[in-house]
Amino acid sequence: MPIALVSESLPTQIKEALRQKIDVLEIPKSILGDSPISGHPDILIGKIGNTIFVNSKEQQLINTLSKNNIPFVESEHDYSSTYPGDCALNFFQIDNYLFCKSNILAPAAYEYAKNKNLTIVDLKQGYAKCSTIVMNNKIITADKNITANVSKLGYEVCHILPGGIKLDPYDYGFVGGASCYFDNNLIFFGNPTNLSSWSLIKTFCDKNNITIKTFDLPLTDFGGAIILGD
Repeated sequence: MPIALVSESLPTQIKEALRQKIDVLEIPKSILGDSPISGHPDILIGKIGNTIFVNSKEQQLINTLSKNNIPFVESEHDYSSTYPGDCALNFFQIDNYLFCKSNILAPAAYEYAKNKNLTIVDLKQGYAKCSTIVMNNKIITADKNITANVSKLGYEVCHILPGGIKLDPYDYGFVGGASCYFDNNLIFFGNPTNLSSWSLIKTFCDKNNITIKTFDLPLTDFGGAIILGD
């Protein structure tokens, strides 16, 4: 069965709902301390294909993955709690393209991508994965630069307006961090129906036969989930 790597801060109600469809593993918070995003999977773990990358300094995370027999690649990139020092693993893949802010991409991920003959698409946004719901070869994002780069490669994009997602103490969180996708299911970490672009999201998903799951909670960015074995 596939496994979802999620934040230990993700509400129990959501974790239990996920466990009905997929194995769930809570990952520990980062050595970066009490940063609001220190436990976010999309900050701590990068994924290319079914290979994941973690910073070599994250010993507690490494121990958790090892104990659960989850293979990973250690990356020895620079690391800090301030942007963009926390974005080296914050990328996403569609087919043979890796979308990221290329000048901060972790060297281990860069070498792996090149060895797999992936094309690296440079973005302005360091929080590329946070900003994007990737659903096979379709995405949802509020980032105009991501929309432009993905669209010009011929992929379908649902472009939405930013805002409406909690990530205290910041002004707002990201749609990719407030959701996860697997097996044609889009699970929101709360209630997205108050988003200004909700009708666009609903229409986009209905057209593509994607099932939406919501919860009666404020829609919150918990760093999404890293899905393995999908």
